[in-house]
Amino acid sequence: VDVTIQGCNIVINEQFIKETLSINDLPSFPTKIGIENAQKILRKMGYEGDSPPTMKKLPPYWRFLAHVFVSCISGRRFSADEISLRNTGAIVSLTAGINFNFSRFILDEFVVNINATTRDTF
Repeated sequence: VDVTIQGCNIVINEQFIKETLSINDLPSFPTKIGIENAQKILRKMGYEGDSPPTMKKLPPYWRFLAHVFVSCISGRRFSADEISLRNTGAIVSLTAGINFNFSRFILDEFVVNINATTRDTF
């Protein structure tokens, strides 16, 4: 993705995100977690609902993590009580220590944000 920030052209790609945020993932790591795997981990986290979609029906500490993740890392800006399957996969990977390609996930969310936002408000 080519962007201009304060008059400077910057190329943002997976490697840039990985280096800037010191993320130690590999391109071979998945960016999605299967629904069965996600549901199993969600139950261990105390989730009391059906998924997908995952709702923030978690104990307070997990609900806070999910809220921060959806608000700050994902490109989602509406329906904050609902967590997409993709975001759910990232959250359960983070909590269960499963290999996950977070740098690619962040790049994909960044691209969604850029494409969905007008230049004046981004």
